[in-house]
Amino acid sequence: MSKSKAPKYCYFRKGRWVYIPYSDGKLGKEIPLRREGNLIRKTDPMSWVWVAYEKLIDSPSDSLRYLIDKYLQSETFIALKPRTKDDYLSSARYLKNKELTNGDTFGDVAYESITPGVLTKLMDKMSDTPIAANHRLQFLAAVYSWGYARDICSKNPCQGVKQFSKVTTKEYVSDERFYFALSVAKELKTYLYPMMIIAYCCRARISEISRTQNINNETICSGIRMNDINDEGIFIYRSKGSLPEVTLWSDFLKQGFNAAIEYSNKQDARSKIIYIEKNSFLIHDQFGNPIKKNAFDSAWQRLMKKCKKLKKEFKPFSVHELKAKGIDDHKTQESGHKSESAKAVYLRKTKRTESTK
Repeated sequence: MSKSKAPKYCYFRKGRWVYIPYSDGKLGKEIPLRREGNLIRKTDPMSWVWVAYEKLIDSPSDSLRYLIDKYLQSETFIALKPRTKDDYLSSARYLKNKELTNGDTFGDVAYESITPGVLTKLMDKMSDTPIAANHRLQFLAAVYSWGYARDICSKNPCQGVKQFSKVTTKEYVSDERFYFALSVAKELKTYLYPMMIIAYCCRARISEISRTQNINNETICSGIRMNDINDEGIFIYRSKGSLPEVTLWSDFLKQGFNAAIEYSNKQDARSKIIYIEKNSFLIHDQFGNPIKKNAFDSAWQRLMKKCKKLKKEFKPFSVHELKAKGIDDHKTQESGHKSESAKAVYLRKTKRTESTK
């Protein structure tokens, strides 16, 4: 077959190239093709598609990549809840594409050669993101447990590997930490700067501002649209059963809004789409879609690492803390929650109460 055309069973779908294996008379599950961990797009050369395809089909049957892919195609994985699937897929991408010092990836390592010691060292390298590290170890334990029960592998090296202590993020993010991270984000000239301001001012989750994620092979888009913005402020559709609200304009919120418009206008200028939807998402990529969850998560980790590099004493914080800080700093601690117990999850400052007498 000419390499100017796509390899067999490789298709361009939803903005990226995928391989769909064919066996037993039916097509299997889509496997995104990647180069150096990044999705291969339509504008990328066809040679990249071929290299990724050949690497995929030539993947040794003793590699961790092979074991993970077998698990992801299993009925055990298919039966999981959508949220668990999404989390497992994210962990799979990280583990398969984690670069090693010799230039290989962790996915290339023979699964039988992985020991508790190897995984402990891997956990140490992921210590800056303890929650994500725990999720990845839990996923790997599920993969090995599945393989062991089917005589594919002879052991589960995850047994005995310690997870990080459960992180209870009840620490208030100080103004100094917040505004330093915000200043670094501003210099990067990405979507992080406006999203940080809006998350803080509107006390909002990132998914309520701009998010695209794949759940159970379905692309879900959410966030603020242009029709949600008026002279009063920004209308927020809150998720998880919280009450919607209009956050009134403040100088700081307008600053975030203007930065969001500036970012999205630059994406529109890069776009090859002739017609841009009038009621588009406030913060969107060059295709008019909200920011992808995986892209945002990676960008946030890079931001925290950059802050740490610029200021050694800087203590990284999770993106979820933006909402918590917004609620804590709000005059009436409005959060949109229906109950005080739900709001209490986000409160970080110790409550000050006057003496009875």
